[in-house]
Amino acid sequence: MKLTYAAGAALVSGGSGGIGAAVVSALAEAGLPTCFTYRSRAESAQRVVTEHKGKAALKAYQWGGATAQEASDLAARVTAEVGPIRYLICCSGIAQETAFHSLSEERWLELIRTNLTGTIALSRAVVTPMMKSGFGRIIFTGSVSGLRGIKGHSVYAATKAALQGFTRALGQECSGFGVTVNCVAPGFIETPMLEGMPERSREDLTKRIPAGRLGRPAEVASLIAYLASEQAAYIT
Repeated sequence: MKLTYAAGAALVSGGSGGIGAAVVSALAEAGLPTCFTYRSRAESAQRVVTEHKGKAALKAYQWGGATAQEASDLAARVTAEVGPIRYLICCSGIAQETAFHSLSEERWLELIRTNLTGTIALSRAVVTPMMKSGFGRIIFTGSVSGLRGIKGHSVYAATKAALQGFTRALGQECSGFGVTVNCVAPGFIETPMLEGMPERSREDLTKRIPAGRLGRPAEVASLIAYLASEQAAYIT
């Protein structure tokens, strides 16, 4: 089955590495004009742009905002420079590897701001134009942590669980306007977020995974590319 896509631009938050970079690659390969954000990894962002030069309009934006105004300003720039945003894929996220009793207030607020508030702000910035146009795809990257909880991931798990509730409610609000809202909740994926994991912990983790290995970013991106396609119009 060949996937097809409606006209419009895609905006991927957190697209300079890991799952986000794989999503940017998949959408660019499909020919969608694709923009992505990065917080500080300018070299990685430029590498993503260079790798896909000539395949589709591709542009990187440095952005680490979380307020409604910051998200609105970003959406306005993308719309003016690339085209109306009809695809929003939120992959921005930071990890928590600290027990809750020793987690600082600064860190837990940063987790909520990055993993949840920024995603809600971006959704708010694009959802009305999508509904008015009669087409849109909003896709979030959740986590298995938000489904069953994982030791040491307390606030991280809370942000992902909240994102799943947001998905269910927003999907119902948008479904009558041709806009689907979905959340993909991967297990453990081979990304920079896991690079600091001790080898023993990695081995113990792998034993609990049915496939016997960590997932690959491209495997998650393939699912997201399907959910963004016209063929997934009934999934929300």
